[in-house]
Amino acid sequence: MQGLAKLRQKFGYLSPPCTEHDEHATKATVVISRKSRSKRPGKKTTFRLYSSTNLDNNTGRGKLTPGEVSLRKGKKTKHGGIDTVTYRVSFVLEPDFGTPGAIVVKNGDRDEFFLRFVTLELPESSTIHFDCNSWSFLPKDTPLALTDLRQDELLSLRGNGRGERKEWERIYDYDRYNDLGEPDKGQDHVRPVLGGSKAYPYPRRGRTGRPLCSDRATETRNKFINLDFYVPPDERFSPIKLAEFISNSIQAVVHFVIPELKSLFQGDLLNFESLDRIKKDLYSDERNRVIEGIVMEKLKVFLPHDLLKEVSKVIKEHPIKFPFPQVIAADDNAWRTDEEFGREMLAGLNPAVIRCLEEFPPVGRAGIKSSITASHIEGKLDGLTIEEAIDNHKILILDHHDYLMPYLRRIHAQGVCVYASRTLLFVKRDGTLRPLVIELSLPVNERGDEVSRVFSPASQGLEGALWQLAKAHVAVNDSGHHQLISHWLYTHATVEPFIIATRRQLSSMHPIYKLLDPHFKDTMHINSLARSILLNAGGILEKTMFPGRFALELSSTIYGSWRFTDQALPKDLVKRGLAEEDPDEPSGVRVLLKDYPYAADGLDVWTTIEEWVTNYCEHFYDDDRAITSDVEIQAWWKEIRQMGHGDKRNDDECWLPLDSLTNLVQVLTTLIWIASALHAAINFGQYGYAGYPPNRPTRCRKFIPAEGTPEYADFLRDPDKYYLEMLPDRFTTTLGIALIEVADTGRGKLTPGEVSLRKGKKTKHGGIDTVTYRVSFVLEPDFGTPGAIVVKNGDRDEFFLRFVTLELPESSTIHFDCNSWSFLPKDTPLALTDLRQDELLSLRGNGRGERKEWERIYDYDRYNDLGEPDKGQDHVRPVLGGSKAYPYPRRGRTGRPLCSDRATETRNKFINLDFYVPPDERFSPIKLAEFISNSIQAVVHFVIPELKSLFQGDLLNFESLDRIKKDLYSDERNRVIEGIVMEKLKVFLPHDLLKEVSKVIKEHPIKFPFPQVIAADDNAWRTDEEFGREMLAGLNPAVIRCLEEFPPVGRAGIKSSITASHIEGKLDGLTIEEAIDNHKILILDHHDYLMPYLRRIHAQGVCVYASRTLLFVKRDGTLRPLVIELSLPVNERGDEVSRVFSPASQGLEGALWQLAKAHVAVNDSGHHQLISHWLYTHATVEPFIIATRRQLSSMHPIYKLLDPHFKDTMHINSLARSILLNAGGILEKTMFPGRFALELSSTIYGSWRFTDQALPKDLVKRGLAEEDPDEPSGVRVLLKDYPYAADGLDVWTTIEEWVTNYCEHFYDDDRAITSDVEIQAWWKEIRQMGHGDKRNDDECWLPLDSLTNLVQVLTTLIWIASALHAAINFGQYGYAGYPPNRPTRCRKFIPAEGTPEYADFLRDPDKCLRSDDMTASLWHPQVIRIAVRPALIALFHA
Repeated sequence: MQGLAKLRQKFGYLSPPCTEHDEHATKATVVISRKSRSKRPGKKTTFRLYSSTNLDNNTGRGKLTPGEVSLRKGKKTKHGGIDTVTYRVSFVLEPDFGTPGAIVVKNGDRDEFFLRFVTLELPESSTIHFDCNSWSFLPKDTPLALTDLRQDELLSLRGNGRGERKEWERIYDYDRYNDLGEPDKGQDHVRPVLGGSKAYPYPRRGRTGRPLCSDRATETRNKFINLDFYVPPDERFSPIKLAEFISNSIQAVVHFVIPELKSLFQGDLLNFESLDRIKKDLYSDERNRVIEGIVMEKLKVFLPHDLLKEVSKVIKEHPIKFPFPQVIAADDNAWRTDEEFGREMLAGLNPAVIRCLEEFPPVGRAGIKSSITASHIEGKLDGLTIEEAIDNHKILILDHHDYLMPYLRRIHAQGVCVYASRTLLFVKRDGTLRPLVIELSLPVNERGDEVSRVFSPASQGLEGALWQLAKAHVAVNDSGHHQLISHWLYTHATVEPFIIATRRQLSSMHPIYKLLDPHFKDTMHINSLARSILLNAGGILEKTMFPGRFALELSSTIYGSWRFTDQALPKDLVKRGLAEEDPDEPSGVRVLLKDYPYAADGLDVWTTIEEWVTNYCEHFYDDDRAITSDVEIQAWWKEIRQMGHGDKRNDDECWLPLDSLTNLVQVLTTLIWIASALHAAINFGQYGYAGYPPNRPTRCRKFIPAEGTPEYADFLRDPDKYYLEMLPDRFTTTLGIALIEVADTGRGKLTPGEVSLRKGKKTKHGGIDTVTYRVSFVLEPDFGTPGAIVVKNGDRDEFFLRFVTLELPESSTIHFDCNSWSFLPKDTPLALTDLRQDELLSLRGNGRGERKEWERIYDYDRYNDLGEPDKGQDHVRPVLGGSKAYPYPRRGRTGRPLCSDRATETRNKFINLDFYVPPDERFSPIKLAEFISNSIQAVVHFVIPELKSLFQGDLLNFESLDRIKKDLYSDERNRVIEGIVMEKLKVFLPHDLLKEVSKVIKEHPIKFPFPQVIAADDNAWRTDEEFGREMLAGLNPAVIRCLEEFPPVGRAGIKSSITASHIEGKLDGLTIEEAIDNHKILILDHHDYLMPYLRRIHAQGVCVYASRTLLFVKRDGTLRPLVIELSLPVNERGDEVSRVFSPASQGLEGALWQLAKAHVAVNDSGHHQLISHWLYTHATVEPFIIATRRQLSSMHPIYKLLDPHFKDTMHINSLARSILLNAGGILEKTMFPGRFALELSSTIYGSWRFTDQALPKDLVKRGLAEEDPDEPSGVRVLLKDYPYAADGLDVWTTIEEWVTNYCEHFYDDDRAITSDVEIQAWWKEIRQMGHGDKRNDDECWLPLDSLTNLVQVLTTLIWIASALHAAINFGQYGYAGYPPNRPTRCRKFIPAEGTPEYADFLRDPDKCLRSDDMTASLWHPQVIRIAVRPALIALFHA
């Protein structure tokens, strides 16, 4: 029985249809499906049943039901979401018929159909269900009545080796590759017949039997675009696959033609004028309707009408560009680096060629030694000798020399410039490769003599440019080998004979047939297409690959040394010296390289296949004898060796004898490995590397120039131009990319058509308003398990997809919840791998253009959006990041137009939330509503006290501390003032926002909440106890540290003015040395980083010192202030003058002490907001967020681990840059550094290190803890009363424990981390781009080479983004909500004796405190409410 019935023949006598009233009638249900445009089968299609138990004495086969039952009056139905047609028929089962065992189907109609199943309804409610290919029998176990049918089916599939095959025939036969040339077109189209001769050995292909050309050896060929050539029906693409192939081809045609027409308009038909031009022409989506119109006219000439319509649709709906290749997605110049060059040998698109060097210098097959000498590589081997490096498997070779040399003279005659190359690489300690040397060789004469040039690595100047040319020629060799040998020969051509033998010698009931069948899907059809348009004379491969017309002949030469046994991955790795046998490993071998993803992941796949095949075969074969007596499997193996690979029949080492279960498992595992995993490794993902021509050129037009030649002079003038002129021309390059784009389609099947949303119903899920839709998808029988959903939003508004639930047959469901699956890259289902990569590529963008609101693009930029130079000099701010002068983390790129200085981005208006933040980073609607609400209250609380001060006539100062409390925290209402407020706000608030403000004013008291610091006692803030307590438990507890030397010494070597006399006698009986040794003296140091800025800050009218504060740890663990030093610069040379203040509680000294503490609070407030809060927990985190979105798939478990801790941060940071940190923004107006605030944070970032942010390390570094392995955190806090440290370490250990358990669940060992391409790319991008100014600071970063380090990195990151931020941000208002306690800038210095200011101070010290150390009343409400609570907190991730 075959599901695909297509027999066109006349039928004999048809018996009258059986009715349900017949005595022996047995009802049956027949379900078929068909192509969309096909007619349903009718009365010419007939069915009969075969018995599996009772024989017909006349035929010796199972009994047949009498007559043939035809199909009539089918009804449209659905099965599993697929459109079907269901028929009801009746068969006559005589009493002696026995048990039905097979169905004979004859299709007498014109169109084919797919028989899904037949269900027979037998007496006593029993049924027999025939599902296509549902039974498995070894030949010896086949029911006797079906044995002949089994053999007949195989005979019918083999044909007779004669005649031209017709579309409807199911015939499998062998032929040689005699369909590549077209000799009737002339000598240029003559190609040798491959296979069947010693000169040109080759695997066999499926026979088509087309007529021969005039040379009587070569088959005639089809037209260029013609898919109607013979492939056995069961090997053809499914309708969905064919539609997908046509769609991909259409896009490739469009992508090929558009750049070519662009070049016509631009007048350069040969070359790309620059690397930027390549990117712009090939990957830019800028539209040109004129060019698109010309494209359609051109395509009308050679595309059928239906195909032309599809092309037109693609051009209208999709960007006319190639996708952005992975290799330049993150960094335009990454492909140029030696690091990437070496990485692609092990993890690129041709990773199965490189091998260990066995002797030095290398020696070719002809016995000619390489020109590489010891002097070329000595000194580059990390201290090893050459012999030691070889013995330790440290030198690898990529060898494209021997097989190419015999062909080079003929290839050169085609105008192609190519060398035969050898590349030596060294395995570094971290497992990555460093190129050592490249040898490029050319033939001198026909005798085999050769001449070589040797190139050594260089990064700059002339040598660097020559090195790039040499690497390009190596890439040309490797690209040709990849496409022609690794891909075509090893995973396509060698597999086809196995497919043909399987169909011819193994019944579809044979269990090995069923095991192999899924891995053969579409291969013969693909191979046929390849012979039709790729591999043929003048085909795309000959046009784009360097061997040209000798491409297939070259592959024939290499096939001469091919052996099936060598294709087993473990044996291949051992043979190439990259693994050694190890019986303790599941695969039997141990890989010798740390970082070889192809081997590491490949062996996991190999062992899984091997285990499955072993269990499967053991189920059917009891012993070795069962294998040797299986006539079908033995015939299969014989035919493969004698016919399919007939040119290898006498090579005993090529094949295993099929005489044992062990050998059968090895054969089947190897075959499945080649047809599935090896093919996937070689084919899928090509575009990421080869989609950018300079990285993987496929041929060259120039050799590397020799000194003294005209070409060398051209090269010296412009090395980049010479490089581009050396690469293939525009036509060849574009055609080659189009080919790779079509070939690299390793992604899951798509359901046919697109399902739209209609008639949604309002619903609720989890209390949230939702809309629910019912839709239907068509899942073809070969679709497999749904694994992902593609959503296209063609409407104007965005929406959030909450979940999709599929209702499958037998009441099972698949539930897609957003971001619900977690896979490491290596564990991703193969069908989803490309989708995973495509999503990441789409998120990275191309670094150009202004971002639009609806785009989901993550890219980096410097902080070039703080200033507004077009407003004047006062609004100029330096660009932060990307320079030694102003290092800084990167921010998310917005791409707004530049100001007239061509460096600074233009800015949005003040009240405007409509600037670019990637949609996934924006506030939720609830969060946005909360933000607006807080901002409204802040506006009201700012304006009301200001209007009060207007009425009361004091616009500068609070007249008393009581007045501060009354004005800021009292809720007494004044309707006149509130009315004036509303009039004022009408000027600058939108109408909707004004309504909300009015509502707030009516419903809520116009006051700030009462701050915690004065809630119990109005004067608590004045005490030294509270002053000291806030150093450890206030809003900036992560700055104070243990004093290490006395007196303190600044970075410039200037000693502090604090002397022993200032603190002796205050240390509870200890000497200064004893107190320091016992961690009893702490210092709050705001001196060194501030001194260089003070003169510029003072020029803004702000009075601020650089302070040092010493404190003593009392026996109860609390702090007692010892002394405060306030310093000022004297001149530009760095000289300074200082005043030292000692604690006092009363009188003149007490008042001066209060002023000194206020100035310390000013320093600490500025540090808290700008450094501890903004820089350390916002700015440094944003690059981690961007890298996470760009490099970790949303399916990656580490993405899911980090994602909750990044919520809203980019939106908050964007708001901060918009209204807080910008020139003239709130922070500049309220914090003492003023316009130098962000520049100051840049200076401090210069000494920031990520590793120091780990809480245990931070505490030890500040001398407040010491290492203690008995503690869960590994450290012991040295202070009794330090809540930040004590509570923080509890949180730290909880995070660390959770992260450890989480990572151990996904990563089995350190190798799993080093081979995780996404996590490694993530870590690299953070260091090289996000924190690019710290890329060369090795102490800033841990290597991501172990589980321990990964846990440390993730714990530190989560700590910063969550707990550290919470400690620094939340609870600010309790301390800073009362201005005298935490002032942020000062208008006066502490008065010096004998000055008029000193006289004022003596008259009223409290008044001096209010005016001297507070900023104007304009500032107070604004900073407390907007900058501190809650608006600033809301902006900073409340």
